[in-house]
Amino acid sequence: MTKPGNFRWVICGLLFAATLINYMDRQILGLLKPVLEKDMNWSETDYARIVVAFQAAYAGGQLLFAPCIEWIGT
Repeated sequence: MTKPGNFRWVICGLLFAATLINYMDRQILGLLKPVLEKDMNWSETDYARIVVAFQAAYAGGQLLFAPCIEWIGT
């Protein structure tokens, strides 16, 4: 069993990992754009639609879960 003082660093590590994955997930589509355009024959319009769909889903998730987070509390 770990000491209670060490548990906060575990939580900090989990928060760091979640934040890192979140930012990597948002950036990876932009980094892979040239490869995906070539391999999947995407046009600029196809890529734009995919990016807009991701951004709309992210914004919708924020709108839906913000009241839940306010109710539960951080």
